[in-house]
Amino acid sequence: MGMILEIKAGPFASRSIRLADGQSVLIGRATERAQFAVPHDNLMSGVHFAVECGPNGCRVIDKGSTNGTSLNGKKIQEAVVASGDEIKSGQTIFVVRIVPDYQLASSSPVALAPKAPALAVPPSALPDLPPALTIGSWVFHKIPERWQIQEGLGIQQVVKDAFPASIGVMEEPLSPGITLPQYVEAHSKMFREHLPRPKIDVAAPTTIGGAEETAALEVRFRFKDGPSIYCRRVYARSGATLGVLMLTSLEKDLSAVRPVYDSVVSAISFSRKE
Repeated sequence: MGMILEIKAGPFASRSIRLADGQSVLIGRATERAQFAVPHDNLMSGVHFAVECGPNGCRVIDKGSTNGTSLNGKKIQEAVVASGDEIKSGQTIFVVRIVPDYQLASSSPVALAPKAPALAVPPSALPDLPPALTIGSWVFHKIPERWQIQEGLGIQQVVKDAFPASIGVMEEPLSPGITLPQYVEAHSKMFREHLPRPKIDVAAPTTIGGAEETAALEVRFRFKDGPSIYCRRVYARSGATLGVLMLTSLEKDLSAVRPVYDSVVSAISFSRKE
């Protein structure tokens, strides 16, 4: 018997890992040590846990992680898993599916995106639209209706007597020796120090045309008795340049704003100028 680990929540949600009988995989944050790495989950240890399938079934084994590994809500050191079980490490949740080996699409221990950053999506792969707004290395190919340009900053929703949602961009050189995950972690620390009791979640990376590597955070906070504010920050690296794409909205308006934001992001690029 083999196993499919489906990622239910976390940076790689909707992807899967396949293990045939006799195979095992180390899962963690460190790309250089884990066979399947989740580098954007900052609550996951470098090597967090292992899963192995053998003649006596499939098992999950915690590898001395800092925050522990949970099986169906209870922390474990080692346990046999069954179909439908949920394994949680950091902010990532895996759902177990026990299947016959012949149902596995691949005999490879890890049938999913490689640990290394994905190759950049060339700007030419974007919709055939002329640039509508350029800010540094960022190019907006689409400005939605009832949104206006804020020169040098991004775009903002046009509303009357209400808090306007905005989509802004910035960029800066990435300091030598600093990786994208380290940059994102520094921003998480900054939010915790300067925002009132923020709720910070690692989000699934967003594909950005021209970027070689991306990561994302979702931040929720409120000032005193004010409304809850939602911020989504997508971090994109192109060479040694780091760009940040920022959505800011009242959380109560997010269901209406998010489809507009997604349409803008699908037609945006970030490419370092030589």
